[in-house]
Amino acid sequence: MRNQNDTLQQQKRIVEELNEKIIKNFLDLIVLNDLRTRPLDGYSFIRLIHLRYRLLLSSGTVYSLLYSIERKGLIEGTWRERKRVYSLTDKGKQTIEAVTSAPSPIKEFVKSLLAV
Repeated sequence: MRNQNDTLQQQKRIVEELNEKIIKNFLDLIVLNDLRTRPLDGYSFIRLIHLRYRLLLSSGTVYSLLYSIERKGLIEGTWRERKRVYSLTDKGKQTIEAVTSAPSPIKEFVKSLLAV
């Protein structure tokens, strides 16, 4: 019984690690997709990722990603009430549209990743 529990725990850890790896590797697409519906600040994005994927990201991870995406011209940050709020640029809209309309099986993977 103990070996079975150990095996199940190990499998659970492996799946959690894989999930975290996938989310972190595609975080830029998740950001762009979430910004399609409304502007978000960094803290709100951290909270959304935690609620949706059960993954708690550090503020350093999120803010460095947001700055990187902003430097590429995909998002634009503006100050509102002491918060930097990000929204998609036209280039960002075109990018997420290109990704979400990609041919299968890429499209299917991206759709499953971005599904709420």
